Amino acid sequence: MNSFMDEFIGLVAVVMVFSIPLLAIFLSYRSKMRKMELNNGGKQEEIDQLKRQIGHLFQQQELLEERIAELESAGEKDKIALSIEELDILRKADKK
Repeated sequence: MNSFMDEFIGLVAVVMVFSIPLLAIFLSYRSKMRKMELNNGGKQEEIDQLKRQIGHLFQQQELLEERIAELESAGEKDKIALSIEELDILRKADKK
């Protein structure tokens, strides 16, 4: 019985010697990853918002290009000049 306890104590000592540093490394890694996720969380929302804005601008650009193509095919130069003015107004509005 005494030899069993000696072996058990030796086994526990070896496990503790190797597991405590491994646990410390793992917990340190998890805490650093959690901090990085929290720091990038706000940035990810901003990135998503900018992507939506870019998508909206591309849609507006496509619509305006279609309108310009229609106006050019009709040959109405006055309407083209107005469309260019509308483009300038939209650009100024997007900058604000």
